[in-house]
Amino acid sequence: MTASSVVLQVLTGLASASALFLVASGLSLIFGVTRIVNFAHGSFYMLGLYAAVALTSFFAAGPLGFWAGVLIAAVAVAAVGALIEIVVLRRLYAAPELYQLLATFALVLVIRDAALWAWGPEDLLGPKAPGMTGAIAVLGKPFPSYDVFSIFIGPIVRSAFGSVSQYPFCTRLPACIPESGHFSRTSASGYTETLFDCITITNISRICDSVFPRRVSNLAMSAVEYSIHSHPARIGISALIPVLIFFMTGNGTAEAQQTDKNSPPSVTIIAPESVRNLLTTHFSLPTTPLMDETARATFMRRAHREIDELLATEGYFTPTIVLHLDPFDKLPVLEVKPGPRTTVAELSIEFTGDLAIDEPGRHARIEKLRAAWPLKAGQPFRSPTWEEAKSVLLSSVAEADYPAAVVEESKAEVDVASSSARLLVRVDSGPAFRYGNLVIKGLNRYG
Repeated sequence: MTASSVVLQVLTGLASASALFLVASGLSLIFGVTRIVNFAHGSFYMLGLYAAVALTSFFAAGPLGFWAGVLIAAVAVAAVGALIEIVVLRRLYAAPELYQLLATFALVLVIRDAALWAWGPEDLLGPKAPGMTGAIAVLGKPFPSYDVFSIFIGPIVRSAFGSVSQYPFCTRLPACIPESGHFSRTSASGYTETLFDCITITNISRICDSVFPRRVSNLAMSAVEYSIHSHPARIGISALIPVLIFFMTGNGTAEAQQTDKNSPPSVTIIAPESVRNLLTTHFSLPTTPLMDETARATFMRRAHREIDELLATEGYFTPTIVLHLDPFDKLPVLEVKPGPRTTVAELSIEFTGDLAIDEPGRHARIEKLRAAWPLKAGQPFRSPTWEEAKSVLLSSVAEADYPAAVVEESKAEVDVASSSARLLVRVDSGPAFRYGNLVIKGLNRYG
């Protein structure tokens, strides 16, 4: 793995961890204000995403339509959340935690069925934020601009939480801010840990115990607690530690999911029957959607390289490969046109060594070898047939008189413009081998 690949893996993990932190911070807000562990928090997040995709598709394309759809979706989901708080959650503030979990779990089922009824079971792909559809170069490799935005927005929100908690006008709100002392505990070192620090240390401990050996896990946890307790910039450190841990554990899971062989391909391939089986057998189609131009460009570079090599083995040297959307279901379609097939225009089979001596018996054998050559002029040029024909020719020469025979030269000159190939094979038979005098030893005592 190159240095650029490692850097891109780190940045991708940071972007994913930042998005996960934003969702988790919302859950912390709800718990701090209502003192209810909202089991349906992820369902509201899902509802907001569905609403945003639907509204951004409804409004006119462009920055104004996109951000208007996102804002209206956020307000609409907030209104739904407020209504549920009045009707359901407000009645559970004094109830035991088990009733709170049951009630919010019921909300999960209701919201899930509502989403299935409204949008169906299929995945929906919405547009990316305007200005963030491209990519930047990181060590010569593309990295999505949206992921760069995601990396920075998490620490900004974390710092904003810490800043808001310093103002006296906050009443119940500071209880949910990570720096609040409303929910805290005192560690053995005398440092007062906030709710966020407790959650951070607990989750990191579980992750380390499940991933690393016990000694390594204990050492890692000692470094984590020292960083959170003693460093003056503990806001930034405590926010970055779960981000890095998420990269170490979550990114490998994401890669495993992307390479799941049981997942159906997200791209359909269209090709003539003569090459379709070859492509479907030896060319791997992506199992994850091609979300943006960067992903499509990366896929097409691989497609051109691998498909060109595959078709060349069958004699197709000028293929046309195009990626477009199906007009009916809007799914990506890879259309492959192999072009004209190359045929054998000229064939020259030559011999050197003892077999090339001007003698009738040798001439007859040479003609027999040439007649048995399977790749005749006018036939399609195939790399497997070409290699097999040379192997059979050499075996036929070596099986009688010439065990030291070798292929001295073989050449296939392909003219792409005329779709023709000129083949040359030269075999050096070497000397003819004969049995020498028969000598028998070891029988003198029986004479």
